[in-house]
Amino acid sequence: MLVQALRNLNPLALLDPELPGAIDLPNGEKGINLAAARLNFPNQGLKVQILVWSNKSLADKVELLLDNNVVAQQTVSNPIELTERTTLFIDPNRLKTGAYELAYRVTRFGQQPELYTPPLKLDVDLELPGGQDTDPDYGHS
Repeated sequence: MLVQALRNLNPLALLDPELPGAIDLPNGEKGINLAAARLNFPNQGLKVQILVWSNKSLADKVELLLDNNVVAQQTVSNPIELTERTTLFIDPNRLKTGAYELAYRVTRFGQQPELYTPPLKLDVDLELPGGQDTDPDYGHS
């Protein structure tokens, strides 16, 4: 007889956000480079996708928090959004080289906000490899 271990599943738990272009660093942080932060979506910035949360409904609101400050938000207003990820962007001018914490909160219609914890640790490095090119000729100085 096979016995499966009990799992502690919280059906209302919020899932990790997805950061296209980010890399997983050995210390558990997410690495964000210049391309992910500013070049992939130059007019919008860093793309953050929030996976579908349980009981996602019309009028639910999701807020993206960078160092506990709301940097983007969206309210579910179209039935097609109920089965799709919510995509938010962090403005390209908000990110400088350094460390940040990224979290989000979902406010289900008529309920208290639920915070994604613990926040993701971001290590943002916007410097190009090799630094500034001081020689205009072919190749990097």
